[in-house]
Amino acid sequence: MYFLFRDQAARHGTRPAVRDEQRTLSYAELADRAEALAGSLRERFGDDDVRIGLYCGRTVDLVIAVLGVAAAGYTYVPLDPAYPESRLDFMAKDSGLAAIVSDRVLPGALAGIDVLRIDGDDQGAAAPSREELPEPSPDSTAYIIYTSGSTGRPKGVAVRRRSVAALVRGVLDQYDFGAQDVWTLLHSYCFDVSVWEMWGALASGATLVVVPSEVVRSPRATIDLMTRHRVTVMSVVPTVFRYLAAHVRTSGHWPSTLRRVVFGGEAVDAADVRIWRATAGKHCEFMNTYGITETTIYVSTRTFTDAELDAAGDERGFAAELGRPIPGWEVAVLDDAGVPVAVGETGEIWVAGIGVAEGYVNRPDLTAERFRMLEVGEGRPACSTAAATSPSAPRRRRTTSSAGQTSRSRSTVSASNRERSRWRCVGSPECSTPSSPRAPAAAVNRCSPRTTPVSPD
Repeated sequence: MYFLFRDQAARHGTRPAVRDEQRTLSYAELADRAEALAGSLRERFGDDDVRIGLYCGRTVDLVIAVLGVAAAGYTYVPLDPAYPESRLDFMAKDSGLAAIVSDRVLPGALAGIDVLRIDGDDQGAAAPSREELPEPSPDSTAYIIYTSGSTGRPKGVAVRRRSVAALVRGVLDQYDFGAQDVWTLLHSYCFDVSVWEMWGALASGATLVVVPSEVVRSPRATIDLMTRHRVTVMSVVPTVFRYLAAHVRTSGHWPSTLRRVVFGGEAVDAADVRIWRATAGKHCEFMNTYGITETTIYVSTRTFTDAELDAAGDERGFAAELGRPIPGWEVAVLDDAGVPVAVGETGEIWVAGIGVAEGYVNRPDLTAERFRMLEVGEGRPACSTAAATSPSAPRRRRTTSSAGQTSRSRSTVSASNRERSRWRCVGSPECSTPSSPRAPAAAVNRCSPRTTPVSPD
């Protein structure tokens, strides 16, 4: 996974890789800093399989920390300094942290854990050469991100390296992201969209701009930052985009370089997109995504067409048409017995494939319940998300994981979300037979919105 970035650093060392409001690092400089951190970590832990907490603000140091842990071959666990100490204490103990990389003094809840200050002189080791960097198994854990805990105690979702690499390669191969782009890191690194923002930018040779949390809360400040840094790619939750679009309309000021907006986390409101286009013009593409933390951020993507954005009428299709699965992800629409539904019938979306997470940390019973091996009758069609549509606004209810015949043979199965929706199969050329009659899958729908509080200025 680390070499997604390292390959770009080897080819384009002098290009700007990451910047915040104070400094900019080139690809070569970022690689040097990350690998120095990796060397310090490996001096302490060697080839042990350890989990490293990250307790950092939104600066260049955060990106160094993520890359450094990845280069060392370890698992990173994000710990947001804005979290209550009780949550930090739970996450640190539940994940079994061996150490914490930080740019500040740790709170009392994290006292007693070995700490390496990334902003100080703790990185005493020389950076290992590329040949000396470890080559961890693709099936080893890249990161553990904890869910919000809105339905109980937070659950740590463990995601493999191969899943992240497949997501990044799969999306970059389908869209024209490139080294000319400037991306925003708009989300907290405790939310999985940040994984796409960081690795998507750095694996394509682009420049990543780390957006301070106080800027994210202000539409005016966010638009000003995007304009100043000539941002071309922004990933954003639709609720936050609504405030940005409203500010663009009232101020008449927008980032003219922005060429692609990647939505995730919630249903898109067509009205907000149309407001932006009416003010800023139609050169920007709007890309929708569908997925959850347990399926490595995204399952499917699609780009809204000019025709549908210009059309008036029913806007529910924006939330219902989910696009095509990313290569390596499989999607089916099944009934309550786990059988693929016929065209026109209503069912539940199930996901399988390379993006399926390992499971929940220290929650074997819940993992067995949510991550399943689904028996699919041979020859039965499975609808991709391109063939799924909602008959109305999704009716949400708690997931019971009641899909048909299942077993817990392996952990290579998709996790169901806490809530689910019913979807209608509308038929599509994308419908296909699963690659195996025994397909790993589970019912999913998008997690509760990962929004960032904003002020309507």
